[in-house]
Amino acid sequence: MVKLTFVSACHRLVVGLPKIGIRMLLKLVSYKLCPYAQRVLITLRHKKVPYDIEFVDIAQPPAWLKELSPLGEVPIMVVDNKEVLFESSVICEFIDDTTPGGRLLPEDPLLRALDRSWMAYAGSALRGVSGVMHARTQTQWDESLDVLKNKMCWLQNELQQTPYFNGQALTLVDFAYAPLFMRMRLLQLDRELGLTEHYPKVAAWAKVLLALPLVQGSVVSNFDELFRANVVTHGPFTAQRLGWR
Repeated sequence: MVKLTFVSACHRLVVGLPKIGIRMLLKLVSYKLCPYAQRVLITLRHKKVPYDIEFVDIAQPPAWLKELSPLGEVPIMVVDNKEVLFESSVICEFIDDTTPGGRLLPEDPLLRALDRSWMAYAGSALRGVSGVMHARTQTQWDESLDVLKNKMCWLQNELQQTPYFNGQALTLVDFAYAPLFMRMRLLQLDRELGLTEHYPKVAAWAKVLLALPLVQGSVVSNFDELFRANVVTHGPFTAQRLGWR
């Protein structure tokens, strides 16, 4: 996996400018395990947009983050060192709207709205994964797994095309689900959910997305290690079930 450079608050590195006809500095602020920032990073990598990135300690965020982020959360993107965008889907659409190359959402208003709806749905599925990650009891594990089963069922019924959500071309919908599938794989939820058996279209889609260098390179080089450490700290039941402690 491609190693992402950590940029401290005192030493910020500008790695380039997007070629969009105007000069813009794009800086992403996030933490290393953030699935929503991963959506943005996949979009940036796909569109070949140079960017700067700064990782913060989400447990002890710097004071300046609250001054920049209306929600006090990450990811945020600072544009030209002054305007601040928040909410990952908004950031991804901004990147798509201001960079050359094929568009990552349909031009048709209804199809575009449908894609946005399924992007939002990925967020609700990620909350189910978060529940599994941080399960402290069998009950919490079971409840979170039930949530994910429901999400996978809806996705299985919705998926009609291959290899991607809308067919042959990657879209922002695919980028929204790749972080979900990566975390499900690490938690061995493909086995727990019987993904291949019960949700074969979802399993095939996940396999294609996770094989993309674009996706594999969208996390820090020690992502798996950091992910396991987070589960061990915050999800003792899950960690024990997976043999991580």
